[in-house]
Amino acid sequence: MERRHQGSESVSESLTREVDSLIVQTGKEPGRLNEFEKARYWQQLAWRKVTGSPGITVKHYFLGVFRFFFSVETEYYANLLNLPRSPSQFTPKAYPGVASLVQAWFAHKSTAQIVLGLTLGLYLLATYALGLVGLTTGWTSNNRSFLLSSLLVTLFFIIITGTAGDARLRMPAVPFYLCFIGIGLSRVREPA
Repeated sequence: MERRHQGSESVSESLTREVDSLIVQTGKEPGRLNEFEKARYWQQLAWRKVTGSPGITVKHYFLGVFRFFFSVETEYYANLLNLPRSPSQFTPKAYPGVASLVQAWFAHKSTAQIVLGLTLGLYLLATYALGLVGLTTGWTSNNRSFLLSSLLVTLFFIIITGTAGDARLRMPAVPFYLCFIGIGLSRVREPA
């Protein structure tokens, strides 16, 4: 979308036509293949796009990691809590930078969603700060092999999120970084 300066629907249609063209080049009919058979062609196209624009790929990878850590899913929570929602649709992947993403988030959210999002954001910042304290201080008096395995699993979930970064993808990592948050909290609460 960023490279073509088009919306998601037109880019999706264009990519589908490119995949269909790859299928036709191999002598097959796109309409006769199931999604599993088409997957090979989608992988070929994806590889061409990634290697053809490595800078954009890296940029969006790190945007995905940012969304992994800071997505607060206010739309979902507002729906559950029957809070007023904004009539406009917010699509995080449509914004090519952190500043434009944050600006669009505020523009596309209701007041209730903004308050909810800021509250959840502060909670996330506090837990990440405690996690960093635990990560830096926990190695001295805790089981290092357990902490190392927890850190590696957390890093695994962060790395595989790729450009898809979203709050739901953070869920599998939470149990593994909670130990660092707990250590950080105990360190902060220790008497001086």
